[in-house]
Amino acid sequence: MQQLGRKNVAFQVVFDNCTASASVRDETLHNKSDFLKYTVGYVIEPTIPRPMFERSHVDYSKVASLTVAEFIPSVDDTATLRSIFRHFIATTIRSFCHKRNVTLPTLDFSMPSVKRLDHKSQPKIHVLPTYDLDESHMDDMIEILYRIGEDVGLSDTQIEENVVAYGGDFFTTITERYHLPLSDGWI
Repeated sequence: MQQLGRKNVAFQVVFDNCTASASVRDETLHNKSDFLKYTVGYVIEPTIPRPMFERSHVDYSKVASLTVAEFIPSVDDTATLRSIFRHFIATTIRSFCHKRNVTLPTLDFSMPSVKRLDHKSQPKIHVLPTYDLDESHMDDMIEILYRIGEDVGLSDTQIEENVVAYGGDFFTTITERYHLPLSDGWI
């Protein structure tokens, strides 16, 4: 896993807290059950390697100018999606009727040809070691990020100049994200 940093390829890190119960047999005033908090995660190395994202590739000042139209599928994408839905609905109806010996007229809704992902070409998943740290404490979160950087082999220069995609639950993503000032607020 340490070669990811040396390869200088983009990858994604996903991590979250893992809470375990540390129960005791005979609970007393000074011997109580507790919860242990660890951090577990994995790194996804894509099948098609791409160079790491540089900080200069990210322009947070443009976030404020995004509109809803940026997220709505284009006319071509909408037509492709409709063709796909027609194909799946026709296939389902054909299968349903075939099992019940019902004859139908020919339903010719072919699957559109789009650039499909090769299902045989799957990404590599590298499991990170379990960290005896709690992501809800900021000091521990900083240490987790440093340890992940060491475990994947990132150099100090790569940490300073590149952006690594992190994922997790809502709390994880909030605590690992920078707060950059925008013209009308913070992100």
